[in-house]
Amino acid sequence: MFSNKSIRALAIECQHLHTPWRGDLPGLIRHLGALQLDAIQRITRAHHHQLYSRLPRYREQHLEQAERQREIFEYWSHAAAYLPLEHYRYARVRMNRIRDGQRHWFAKNAKLCRYVLDRVRAEGALKAADFVRARGGW
Repeated sequence: MFSNKSIRALAIECQHLHTPWRGDLPGLIRHLGALQLDAIQRITRAHHHQLYSRLPRYREQHLEQAERQREIFEYWSHAAAYLPLEHYRYARVRMNRIRDGQRHWFAKNAKLCRYVLDRVRAEGALKAADFVRARGGW
């Protein structure tokens, strides 16, 4: 059995937070699966911090260069993200559906969205649990 400490150490190592990534930027994004874009900025946008902490010689222009060279692409995964170019074929399915007129979840569920927004406007910040009738865990 593995200890919590050894599992945490393995997770940190696999994320290359302890030992820097030895490869290039596209290889790191491929290894991580995606690089979520983040608009939060103190010194620079937060996703750059993710790369600074893993790639010793990273500079912000490297991300733009990798995209320009078609090694990565920007798209909406579970959030706005840079993805390895190898994932483009999977994103293409969704792109085609949207092009062909498939509506976004919000459009298909406009009544539910209005209900949630109305409650938030009336009651202020709410948790997901505030919208569930049955109490309890998952």
